[in-house]
Amino acid sequence: MLSRTSMVLAGVLCQVPLAVAEPLSDSLHEVLAAYRTGQFDQAVAQLGDAATLIRATKAQILSRFLPYPRSGWSASEVEVSVSGIEEPNGASRVTRSYYFGGETAPAVVTVSLWGDSPMVRNLAPTFDNPLYLGGEVELVLLQGRNVLLNRADNSMKTLVGDSLLVSVVGRRGGDLETVKAYFKAIDFSTLEGAVQHFSAAPLPRTKRFAPDPS
Repeated sequence: MLSRTSMVLAGVLCQVPLAVAEPLSDSLHEVLAAYRTGQFDQAVAQLGDAATLIRATKAQILSRFLPYPRSGWSASEVEVSVSGIEEPNGASRVTRSYYFGGETAPAVVTVSLWGDSPMVRNLAPTFDNPLYLGGEVELVLLQGRNVLLNRADNSMKTLVGDSLLVSVVGRRGGDLETVKAYFKAIDFSTLEGAVQHFSAAPLPRTKRFAPDPS
């Protein structure tokens, strides 16, 4: 029998946007056509277009892991940003902001998922060893995850695998307790399954250093 996490993950992955399949197939066909005729620069350019389409599809799937707004809160549309492979620190990012209060100065909490970036992978040692930390950042354990907690800017960050950074930040009254509530609303178990599925590799084991701050 499939676990709940496996069933949820299967439901998420089966919603891969079919509209992307045709332009991706066309782009890959153009890559091969250019390669076979020795137009290598053109092949590389087309390969970049294909990679961007794949990243965009993955970002759309990841956007489904952004939490629903809490009771009394509203939420913005999901923002998706994808960089091409020609950019050395290219990344995909999905972001959603949540609002509470009046229109002039509402409390804001923003949840972002960052992936496909060498910069994200370079952060991995920070989540495994407190010696890398400095200033006002603490390494805490929350729901079994190593989390970088910054009380000064009301933010929490964690790494899923070694390729996806999850960031939750509160502003203008989006206090740390609310940030923590949105962080806990993320289905990390299924998200980890998706990241592992994308990479076709087991996720690295998380070292645990700090107690749960709750």
